[in-house]
Amino acid sequence: MKSDLKDSFLKFLKIFLLLSMLAILFFAGRTLYQHLTVQKIAVQAPDSQVIKLELADNDTKRWKGLSGRESVQGGMLFVYPEESQQHCLTMRDMQTVIDMVWLDSDKKIITIHQAVQPSSYPKVFCPLRSAKYAIELPAGDVREHQFSIGKKLHFNL
Repeated sequence: MKSDLKDSFLKFLKIFLLLSMLAILFFAGRTLYQHLTVQKIAVQAPDSQVIKLELADNDTKRWKGLSGRESVQGGMLFVYPEESQQHCLTMRDMQTVIDMVWLDSDKKIITIHQAVQPSSYPKVFCPLRSAKYAIELPAGDVREHQFSIGKKLHFNL
């Protein structure tokens, strides 16, 4: 009788642990998926053309940025929780030249760095004033789309 009880308890424990591990894997995978999925946003540039940018709206996506890519398609819009002068960018693990742009909370351009080289790492590039957004674009896009200080970009967030 004692042996049957012990076997039943061990069977129950194994099933419980298996179901617990499956639940943990499901929720952890779902959280990771939400943090790493690619969302795109349409941004109207100063020349009225629409640029599709990947959205980096959480710490995981902002940390990764465009690092490790051999080429940049469209670019990336970094969205920060609050305006700050500390929203800096770096060329960590970058393999291509890019343009960097910072916007204030009104989506007006406040700082631009053009043709930033991967070899500039570990230099850090920061906005001159508090920024709410940053954009990384393929080198030359700032000139091509007529980005300049004070111009406003249009996008819905």
